[in-house]
Amino acid sequence: MGEEIYVNVREGVSRVAVTEQGLLREIYTERTNHRSTLGNIYKGKVTRVLPAIDGAFVDIGNEKDAFIQFKDVMPRSSVLFERTDLDHRSVSMRKLLHEGQKLLVQVAKDPSNNKTHRVTANISLVSRHLVYRPYSDGIAISERIKDPKERLRLKEVLFLITKNRGGFIVRTAAENIDTSILSRDIQLLRNRWLKILDKSKLAVSASTIYKEPSLPLRVIRDIVSVRTSRILVDTKEIKDACSKLLAESIPSKLPVLELSSSEDLVFDNHDLEDQINLAIEERVILRSGGYLVIEQTEAMTTIDVNTGRSGGQKEAKETIFATNSEAAVSIPWQLRLRNIGGIIVIDFIDMEDEEHKRRVLQTLEEAAHSYRVKSNFSNFSDLGLVQLVRKRDSESLVKTVCEPCECCRGRGFVKTAETICLEIANEIHRRAERYKKACLVKASELVVNRLLKDKSNSIVRLSKALGLEIRLQAELGYQQEEFDVIEVSN
Repeated sequence: MGEEIYVNVREGVSRVAVTEQGLLREIYTERTNHRSTLGNIYKGKVTRVLPAIDGAFVDIGNEKDAFIQFKDVMPRSSVLFERTDLDHRSVSMRKLLHEGQKLLVQVAKDPSNNKTHRVTANISLVSRHLVYRPYSDGIAISERIKDPKERLRLKEVLFLITKNRGGFIVRTAAENIDTSILSRDIQLLRNRWLKILDKSKLAVSASTIYKEPSLPLRVIRDIVSVRTSRILVDTKEIKDACSKLLAESIPSKLPVLELSSSEDLVFDNHDLEDQINLAIEERVILRSGGYLVIEQTEAMTTIDVNTGRSGGQKEAKETIFATNSEAAVSIPWQLRLRNIGGIIVIDFIDMEDEEHKRRVLQTLEEAAHSYRVKSNFSNFSDLGLVQLVRKRDSESLVKTVCEPCECCRGRGFVKTAETICLEIANEIHRRAERYKKACLVKASELVVNRLLKDKSNSIVRLSKALGLEIRLQAELGYQQEEFDVIEVSN
């Protein structure tokens, strides 16, 4: 069984799942009212220049201004800048940009956490086989195309067609593709760019010039391959759009496109909902009995490898090596499935044998290399940690389908009932002078019960010490950490 793609569009949410041998490998989610802006092009206006950090803020029509770095500013285009006589290598940000300046930019990274959009003025337009960069020069070939003869062929073909006008990146999907198809893609991208230029000249600042296609079309454009054996969609509208895309760029895959029956719950019937639920859990069980604990924070993701019940089955060293090796295969899969990027720190089980360390790291790199997103690895540190950086341009699965808990506010834990009882006592003590004769404590049922059953009678003793009547009231709607202390008039 090859790679299968399932498309589910319901209730204002689009989801695309990619499976291999029935196992979920990737899941993409997008809300209709919160679509990704990655790849969108805007005519913006510079609102603030920050030379100290080599950047500037650009109004692109969103609630928060986008951020552009000095290295992503391209001064050669008259469409982007009023002055075209500046040497990008020798000028400062202040000379390159000024407040109020109009600027054509493209979103390079969606906002995440408290960070705003990252944009670039070095525009890239994507097709199935090529990336067109009109403000760059030269031809680059995807590193995943390994055959030297094919790399040379593609470079020669692109040079003959383009006459070295504009920059092109040949994508992995272009391997062994006919010259006529590449030529069609080049013309398509250049025509798209001319339309963008024409529209940008007439548009006011802070307006959208170009939008990337919807999620299902983007995913099918980018990931369908010779290994794709099925594309199952659940609406006729999406099937028609996918059919048009496939006919234009991958006609050989038209026969694998299917429309599910109206009764067919695509994700349920192919065991995808349960697999998605597992993909947002912190703990991942390994076949050997060991397990991973994956914790995401704003700064980085940490992965802890544990032997679990696999310990003691073999000689200790071999057990640890086997568990670490299995984890090294599983981790890149989990990163891909959960769409985790940025800095990742892996705490493997301690190994003394240097050869074991080398083989585990080699396994980790080989497993990661088979996936589309590039990762860079460090060697084992003195503390036994492996660090890697994985490209991130969108939110992880957890942040896409989940939101912070109202009770713990995203911390992952809540204060104990005993701690809240102490905070209530401290609050009464601090504000005792404001209460005349009595006060009312409103708290969760668990906290109120704990106060009533307190063997040390701390509330009773506090009441006597302050000469204050303290009443307790359980509120069903209160979370464990929530409480109020209010004055009672009679």
